[in-house]
Amino acid sequence: MHKLFKVVDNFVDLGDCSFFVGSPEFVQWLEAIDGFNYQPPQLTGYTYVRHNITVRKRSNGKFYAIRTVNCCQRVKYLGKPCDLDYERLQLAVDELSLDDWKYHQLKSKKSMAL
Repeated sequence: MHKLFKVVDNFVDLGDCSFFVGSPEFVQWLEAIDGFNYQPPQLTGYTYVRHNITVRKRSNGKFYAIRTVNCCQRVKYLGKPCDLDYERLQLAVDELSLDDWKYHQLKSKKSMAL
């Protein structure tokens, strides 16, 4: 298994080139990779901890956010490369960073809406 790229906040820095999340360069880059680790901005003076997530591309070409909490893997659908933007990453971080009770409440509300 190879080491994943790291994306910090709204920026991808590959050394020889850099670009913002959601830009055309970002979409093109997503089509060429299998995944990356995403590190959200940490809010100073704020008690809520935002956790890093792993973003993986599945065989169907669509991306999913993954985070393991208490030995359970949480997964959130992010979409195709052209759908993946900064706001969608932030929503995934927020949802996957919830404590267990809030996370399961959110999941049960979503399943009841279907």
